Amino acid sequence: MKWGGCAAGLLMLALSLALAGCPRGAGAGGGCTKDRDCKGTRVCEQRRCVEPGSNPGGAAGLAASANQLVPSRPRPSPAQGATPAPAPPGTAGWMLGGGPRHLGQAPGAAPIAEPKLAWEVTVGGPIAATPLVGPDGTVYFGSHDRSVYAVDKGGKQLWSVPTGDRVWSTPALSADGVLYVGSDDDTLYALDARTGAQRWTLRIGACVPTTGKGPGAVLCDVDGGVTLGPDGTIYVGGDAVHAVTPEGKLRWRAVTSGHVSSPPALSADGATVYVGAQDGVIYALDSASGVQRWSVRIGDQIEPAPVVADDGTIYIGADDHKLYALAPTGEVKWSVITGLDVRRAVAIGPTGVVYLGSHDKKLYAIGPDGIAAWTFTTAGKIHSSPVVAADGIIVVASEDDRVYAVSPAGVLLWFIDAGEDVDVQPWLTADGTLIVATDAGKLQAWR
Repeated sequence: MKWGGCAAGLLMLALSLALAGCPRGAGAGGGCTKDRDCKGTRVCEQRRCVEPGSNPGGAAGLAASANQLVPSRPRPSPAQGATPAPAPPGTAGWMLGGGPRHLGQAPGAAPIAEPKLAWEVTVGGPIAATPLVGPDGTVYFGSHDRSVYAVDKGGKQLWSVPTGDRVWSTPALSADGVLYVGSDDDTLYALDARTGAQRWTLRIGACVPTTGKGPGAVLCDVDGGVTLGPDGTIYVGGDAVHAVTPEGKLRWRAVTSGHVSSPPALSADGATVYVGAQDGVIYALDSASGVQRWSVRIGDQIEPAPVVADDGTIYIGADDHKLYALAPTGEVKWSVITGLDVRRAVAIGPTGVVYLGSHDKKLYAIGPDGIAAWTFTTAGKIHSSPVVAADGIIVVASEDDRVYAVSPAGVLLWFIDAGEDVDVQPWLTADGTLIVATDAGKLQAWR
């Protein structure tokens, strides 16, 4: 259904709030996101703190569907073309947020009315990182079932590759067809995007053990997305910021005093790397050498990726409930307070308006001057990044199981029910297909 006008928007909001009060699974609307959120020996599984080896989802959580993807050995796929498509102008490939500045601007327009579910596939664990859509429509993603998958635009599995631990990282795809993805086994993987065959692996840091519980085991996790520089350099976090050559050799390593769990961002000219860390510091590094240009400490740990606007302003949120705007020289231009944590990157519209979600259940539209234009309230925490469609419509997911389409004026246009929390950024392909991934391990396509 499509709604317009203030009355319709208020009616739909009331309906969403009423539905949100219905009983749902334990841990909904909150819960853990990483093992470090849990106490004692417990670990985070499907957003719940449980004892290692337990099954938080019960029998239903392990039920197979007709579309279920089973980890398999890499196999060639004739459906994949042999000739790589050219990368977007000014980039070395495809990555989180559409490019190395992570603007969150999708190539496709949003559906004009409520889309319908075209296909759905299920894997063996939550999908906790934004899937990547390649130039031919292939969707690449990782899961907590310790595997990386490739699914074609019709919902058919092309290949799957096991990793040594859970995958929290959004992959990146180079222009020459190499897929880079990190895992909690402290490893960066380079895979052939057509077949899943391993090109190389690189261990990040020297943590012992590489997997398991405790601060030492998670410090070197490669749990942020991968960013590609214009020259093909691969930038990832972990126990530090790492620059890696396309051949898998470490170019440089810049030490931080806290774990880096988000993908770095690059300036428009590619000369500066920006990254936030869980020490509450934003770092600016020389992309060629890793030498620190400046650092700024803010109020709390930083989980989101930085986003770099056309004018060079760096936008980044933090657990102190704020969004910060920094000048390219490191000065804080302004900050905006939300009701709760800001855990994911912002998206920037074509006019420079900044859109961000907060755990206070609201989507914010904020001008480049730091003045809020409007807010839109959902019935659950917003843990994902918004995405701006090619037609200017903002699409955002909420932990009320819904994905919303909102006009640039803040009016609800439509929503879909994904059936489970959506904690990662939705994406719109060039043909307008909406790609959604859920905590239930479902990858969905809506048209």
